[in-house]
Amino acid sequence: KLSPGMNFDSPQPAQRARAAKALAEEVSLASHLSLRAAVLPAPSSIRPVANYANALLNAMNYSSGTQVWVTIPIGTVETTGAKLEKAVTDSWETWNTIRNLVDSHPNIAVALEVGPHVPPRDMLDRWLAEPVRLVILTTSAFVKNQKGYPVLSKNHQALLKMLFTYRPYFVLSGRSQTGSAKTANEGLKQYIQYLGHLFGKQNPPTEADRFEAPYHDYLQTPLQPLSDNLESQTYETFEQDPIKYKMYGDAITAYMSGSKVGVSEAVVCFVLGAGRGPLVKAALAAAETKGKRIKVYAIEKNPHALLSLRGAKAAAGLAWDDVTIVGTDMREWSADVKADLIVSELLGSFGDNELSPECLNSACARLLKENGTCIPKSYTSYLVPISSSKLREELGLLRGNRLANHETPYV
Repeated sequence: KLSPGMNFDSPQPAQRARAAKALAEEVSLASHLSLRAAVLPAPSSIRPVANYANALLNAMNYSSGTQVWVTIPIGTVETTGAKLEKAVTDSWETWNTIRNLVDSHPNIAVALEVGPHVPPRDMLDRWLAEPVRLVILTTSAFVKNQKGYPVLSKNHQALLKMLFTYRPYFVLSGRSQTGSAKTANEGLKQYIQYLGHLFGKQNPPTEADRFEAPYHDYLQTPLQPLSDNLESQTYETFEQDPIKYKMYGDAITAYMSGSKVGVSEAVVCFVLGAGRGPLVKAALAAAETKGKRIKVYAIEKNPHALLSLRGAKAAAGLAWDDVTIVGTDMREWSADVKADLIVSELLGSFGDNELSPECLNSACARLLKENGTCIPKSYTSYLVPISSSKLREELGLLRGNRLANHETPYV
């Protein structure tokens, strides 16, 4: 924790300069000690913060990697109106001003101080897009329950549950206010036990949550599977998706239920872009569930993925006896038979970045029977505005053409 009392807004230029120099020296020392972060006390006033931000940005020149976490009280009480009414306001505007003045410096983040006053939920949501690395929870935020133990109000609980999701560090600050404790340490232990209880009440992460967690707030350049041969690890990531393949399986099963293919005939299914075979498995499983015969053609152009497909067929034995593996580009393939069903996951992350319409439209026109079905039948891309300072920071760190970096359709 950096020293308090540095007056960056002093009317005396010499005192402001001494404060800026002291901050730079302490940040330099923290960097020398290889500390992960140094916590800077909150600005002396909500507005203005220009001198504070200027001193902070200057101090970052003396850091070789140590971050500075700016303390921002999440709720402040302001007296407004002729009747001197008190209202809780959010300090997000203060942080936003600092962040803009330091040009979203990647090593400057937020230490959010939570006291007895919490703003309304619509104000709190703005913090979800901010780099909150530390939560300073003061003992004054707690109230006593009927047994005299410290607890948090429902508003405070909702705030902490929201913050738990982002895994910041938590610090308990202040003196114990419970009269039942014999010592100070015992009193603070009650607060910590309560926080542990609150953390334990979270709903366990779903399979989808666990799958998506590593990809939150990271920029990824869209894949180009038509021009590039994807790596095995990329296929591995695809296949861990707990939602997509279940939905494909449900759709193929629904098709099997309403299929007009004769009982003695096999449903001819083309899997276009089979990869390592998850949709082949889904088609075989759906046919078995509905007691239908099926003939699957797995079309894949990636020579390395073909090895995985052939290995899966050899390992499955009779279960894949009705699977024919075709190593070619779907746009060039001419089949001896036409398909009752075409299945493909060549959708792309947005729009047609994988050339899905160009590939599937021509393939369906050539390969699908007149009364055949294509899964997916259609799909729609949506645009939704979001705000994320973390992604903006990442864009600023990228090399090359700044405008091009901001115009790239990341996923």
